[in-house]
Amino acid sequence: MSGLLDWQRSFIDAMHRPQATPPQLGHKAGLDVYRNNIRSSLIEALKEAFPHTLTLLGEGCFSAEAASYAATSPPQDPRLSRYGRGFADALARAPALAPYRFVADIARLEHARLQVSHAAEAVPLEASDIGAVLDDQRLVQARPASRTIRCQHDVEALWQALESGEGGAPLGERGAGHWLVIRSGRQVRLRPLDAASAALYGLLDTPTSLSQALGELADSGVAEDALGHALGTLVGHGALAVLDPAPTLLRGTP
Repeated sequence: MSGLLDWQRSFIDAMHRPQATPPQLGHKAGLDVYRNNIRSSLIEALKEAFPHTLTLLGEGCFSAEAASYAATSPPQDPRLSRYGRGFADALARAPALAPYRFVADIARLEHARLQVSHAAEAVPLEASDIGAVLDDQRLVQARPASRTIRCQHDVEALWQALESGEGGAPLGERGAGHWLVIRSGRQVRLRPLDAASAALYGLLDTPTSLSQALGELADSGVAEDALGHALGTLVGHGALAVLDPAPTLLRGTP
């Protein structure tokens, strides 16, 4: 059994490092067929996961960047629908895309949308429950079916154009900004976020008491009205959930 396992490991390694192929695996030409099939499958998976990025770059440029990424980033999950975790970062570093760094922002939003669409569900915290949550010091966390993404460019109009099937739109003038990517029912929506709301979400990325998170923001200099707005924004979008909520906080509980 150990001999077979060693052979399998050598084969997998050879798929990603042709220069290190041991002779016992067979002829190079035969192995190249497998490598090409794997590379083609990964490129197609990236096309499925990043359709707007494909639209912006075009078939040739996208395939070249996807092939470069696939050559150094093998899948970490057997589900190819989850492939491409670092693709946006690779696009942000690609020399050929230096004048078009906004493409990496679109790719980040697309990957976040894909993650959110597959995420677990949780009961959203509602405004009527905030007082009880604060009084009981219950732990609050960002909903699993949500993400925040910081874009380096104002891509709101561009994203909306791509969503409606248009080829593109000019970048806005607001510059860098935050987005909330959140699932509502079966739909994944993208909402612009102000800096305070994004900061509060970041503090609640791991289970934290709401009063502690708000206190940390206040200590950092965020004004009281901005704190209230940030909490209202996240709760209004359904972006927060109570960890192990008490029965009185469960929807539908008498």
